[in-house]
Amino acid sequence: MAEDIKNELEQPEEIVILEDENGNEVKFVYVATLDHEDKEYVCLQCLEGEDQDVLEINSIDSYSEDDKEFDSLTPVDDELYEVLYQKLINLDDECHCGCHDGECDCDGECDCDGDECHCDCHHHES
Repeated sequence: MAEDIKNELEQPEEIVILEDENGNEVKFVYVATLDHEDKEYVCLQCLEGEDQDVLEINSIDSYSEDDKEFDSLTPVDDELYEVLYQKLINLDDECHCGCHDGECDCDGECDCDGDECHCDCHHHES
């Protein structure tokens, strides 16, 4: 079931409407899904109200009730938030294209000339 939430949230600029503890609808934009210690977490940015500048990080939890499967999002504690936030901001520093190894596996989506990478992975230069 956690896969259902992950699949729903991975659309670009995906707007997600969740219900708060008072039953009010709150709009979020999907930011990223992170894996950490064999568990998935979702990062959401609130679109309205005073929490607009707050990045929320929640664990994706599955549970059964009355023989039905459900997913829920549970906020993480402050210590785990910091770990996951650092992981999120470091995502931009990771390159998985292989260009820096002298081989390009970007499927023609970058203009590597064999010696340097010109893809969106700005952290490395040859």
